[in-house]
Amino acid sequence: MGWLRDFLSSSPSFGSFEVTETFARQARHASFLESALPMAEHLPAGVCQRYVITDGLHDLVYGIPEWRHYKSEWMGGRKSAPLAAMSQADYGLLLQARKHFIKAREQMLLRDYHPQSASDSLKLAKDPATFFKTTTPSAASEIQAGLVLVKRLVQQQKGAEFEDAIQKIDYATRRRQLMTLENIQELASTMAQMVKECGSHNAKQLWTA
Repeated sequence: MGWLRDFLSSSPSFGSFEVTETFARQARHASFLESALPMAEHLPAGVCQRYVITDGLHDLVYGIPEWRHYKSEWMGGRKSAPLAAMSQADYGLLLQARKHFIKAREQMLLRDYHPQSASDSLKLAKDPATFFKTTTPSAASEIQAGLVLVKRLVQQQKGAEFEDAIQKIDYATRRRQLMTLENIQELASTMAQMVKECGSHNAKQLWTA
């Protein structure tokens, strides 16, 4: 989660709590992950890059609670976690999404290390490269279910801007929180697209150095 520490440790000088569009663009263009995983629009069609799924799931499973509780310095010397101000109900919805990501990750790890079904064992024995390249429909379903919940949460956060109660939290904190959630949504969307590519037996493997 290098982007998070770099982003939150930067302290640009602002005359008020309002986050400028320049600051917003800088945050959006910061690398979401240390490994610089490609986002959905940068992925080649029909090519399976399994690491996009495994690395992405790892960062979401461990990152979500960190972004809720990990305090770090950000704008003007302020120190807090990006999702610290989120309501318990909204964070509960994010944790539900996280459970789906956890399940997908566990399914993929278990399948790779110890195939349970006879068909998977046969595939592994017959063609190990193809076996480790592909994913299962169950993992794809879990990732998609998590993505649906994250999208719902992002829409709720945007809609809450029109509620009077939201003014109890200053704009800079709300903006930072929304951008964090949108980055989570973007990564989950990338994984959902890639898991479809890797679920196809005709998927091509892109080898990178």
